[in-house]
Amino acid sequence: MFSDTWTQGVEWISPNLYFLFSSTDGGDCPLYGFEYINVETGKSKHLWQEKAISFALDPEKKLLAVSNECKKPGTFLVDWDGKYKKISDIPLSLKFWGGEVFRFLGSDFWQKQAWGIDQDGSMTLLSNNYFTAASTSPDNHWFVLYKDYYISASTVIGMDLFSESNQFLRRITDQYAYPVAWSPDSTGLFYISSGLYYVTIPDGQPLLIDDCKPNRCEGSFIWLP
Repeated sequence: MFSDTWTQGVEWISPNLYFLFSSTDGGDCPLYGFEYINVETGKSKHLWQEKAISFALDPEKKLLAVSNECKKPGTFLVDWDGKYKKISDIPLSLKFWGGEVFRFLGSDFWQKQAWGIDQDGSMTLLSNNYFTAASTSPDNHWFVLYKDYYISASTVIGMDLFSESNQFLRRITDQYAYPVAWSPDSTGLFYISSGLYYVTIPDGQPLLIDDCKPNRCEGSFIWLP
């Protein structure tokens, strides 16, 4: 279909369904060909055959959010049968959320806005800052919006805390924050910025745990049993 392409496996979406998409070498819309394959029957189902710039998958609700700025500009919600509806004229950067209310996070770089998207495609403005990632506490009482350090790191904006009712509570840090790891009891979280920090939720101040010198902190967190 396109030159210089390769297929990427994304994840299992059920015990017998595997999700795939393809990529091209760059361009305005480098992603295309979103489909799932039944490994028992060998049959596949194409969900979105246009090219795209961003997508997020919700296996639990059987939904695909996809954005495009090429032939069919905008952001769309696609069901497991491949039926889609347009939810925004703006191509958003998409992340899977999986919360009780919002299933996806949509970020608009130019307007510096973060949107919560529910399973019906309704959008709620969460912040007038450009966030690219969300993390929900294990008890679902809190969530944070933050910006992935690897995405436009020169314009980092920090991390904001929200309640389960989607109310903004406070700015935790003005520095970049990545990645995020909640304590199992949801009373606090770790994040990496200029060092490794821990902050109690909801009103604690960030505490420096390790300055990560001479080597910078890298990677993710693992909780030991």
